[in-house]
Amino acid sequence: MAKLYINQTNKNDVILVMGAPSTKSEFNDNKWFFIERRLTNTSMLTLGREKLEVNNVLILEFDDNGILSNKEIFDKKKNE
Repeated sequence: MAKLYINQTNKNDVILVMGAPSTKSEFNDNKWFFIERRLTNTSMLTLGREKLEVNNVLILEFDDNGILSNKEIFDKKKNE
């Protein structure tokens, strides 16, 4: 995320650094979402249920010229 600069980075730069977005907003083509999610199996004591280890969401917003105007990350560990 350090390579994504507000008012400098464009959509093509983001695709080169991050790849294609996980999804785009239905209502705003200039809002991209990158989702990182990892599940792990727990012990036999909990009957092998999966535990959510990582659930991060990066939201990038671009202006009408395709230049990054805002970036926000939601981190599961910080929100616990």
